[in-house]
Amino acid sequence: MKIKMLLATLALLFTIGTSNIVAQTPQKSDKLGTKAEQKSKIEAMKRAFIIEEAKLTPDEASKFFPLYKEFTKKRKALKPSDGADGADTDRKRAELKDEYYKKYLEFMPEPKVKAVMKALRDFRRKIAQEMQNK
Repeated sequence: MKIKMLLATLALLFTIGTSNIVAQTPQKSDKLGTKAEQKSKIEAMKRAFIIEEAKLTPDEASKFFPLYKEFTKKRKALKPSDGADGADTDRKRAELKDEYYKKYLEFMPEPKVKAVMKALRDFRRKIAQEMQNK
């Protein structure tokens, strides 16, 4: 008798619990919105983070970010060619990084360029930690 009461109680609790789950309206999985909105918000956060951490002036920021965007597009375009082991791509990426580092030095002093590079690494770590914590 006690087993029947226990099973009936568990069945009732299960039914109530699942009905609440089913009754909830679907919500966005993330409060940031669509992927495009998330990407633009992350880019804005990155921009603010770099400006603050590297203490960029408005003039330096206006020169840096278009170049950085150009650099990231070129870097993403570098993919290992068929049959390549990736070493060639790594070499090309390193050359591209050096090329843009020199371009940054044309309008920023070296300590500030290093601060920007550090801020970029720190931001990536920060985002990775936040995503891991979700």
